[in-house]
Amino acid sequence: MPDILTKAEAVERCRGQADVDFGVGQSFSLVDPPRELVAGRGVQTTDAKGHQGLCKIPYATPGRLVRGPFASVDDRSGIASQCSQVAGYDLTEWSVRTAFAANGVLTAVLSSSNGWDAACELTPQAWEPHGVPLQEVRIYESGLPWTGTSAYVVALGGGHRRTATPGTKAGSIFFGAATLRDEGGLATRAARVKVTLSTGEKASFPVVDGRYAIVVSGPPSAGGLQGGTYVVTASDGTVLRRGSLQG
Repeated sequence: MPDILTKAEAVERCRGQADVDFGVGQSFSLVDPPRELVAGRGVQTTDAKGHQGLCKIPYATPGRLVRGPFASVDDRSGIASQCSQVAGYDLTEWSVRTAFAANGVLTAVLSSSNGWDAACELTPQAWEPHGVPLQEVRIYESGLPWTGTSAYVVALGGGHRRTATPGTKAGSIFFGAATLRDEGGLATRAARVKVTLSTGEKASFPVVDGRYAIVVSGPPSAGGLQGGTYVVTASDGTVLRRGSLQG
């Protein structure tokens, strides 16, 4: 199920990062690539002059990115179609467990009928006007048990904009979608996750069958994730887990 790539596909997906590292259009290659090149993992790169770079292999080539507008959270078929486009894998028969959107960003978790989840995070071009928007779909087995400190981890990505563009507002945006697990597998006791950013913003989101989708807007100040916290609660308010937000 993981998105395993050929060297040529990995190079194509790393083109954007190579343009930043070595200059637009400069030739580059992978340094001692592993036998399996998997989307989401890092790989070393080098140009003809021996300069070194690092590419976290994107989950989609620029040609597969969704230009927008993104589907609404009520448009389950639209979400599945757009996440399929980014993933390069047909998710249209998967069930959308949960979805959330704000300030032009869409997050969702989809599930297959045979035990796989797809966490989909789509940011618009408006948030990266001179670069490639962050659009990722991570596909993984949903029911694997996690124990110790790895259980109930809440991780968010983010970005900052000083000026607004149509469809967005200036400030910061933090987003994430994932599956919560405990020692039994899916964290089905979890009902809500409450997020507090270091800048003071607070937001609460439902957890549906162990899956969460989060988008939080904040002011254009620095920080947000660093020093931010989360709390996972059961339906009766019992605290199941609290901790620091992961970036």
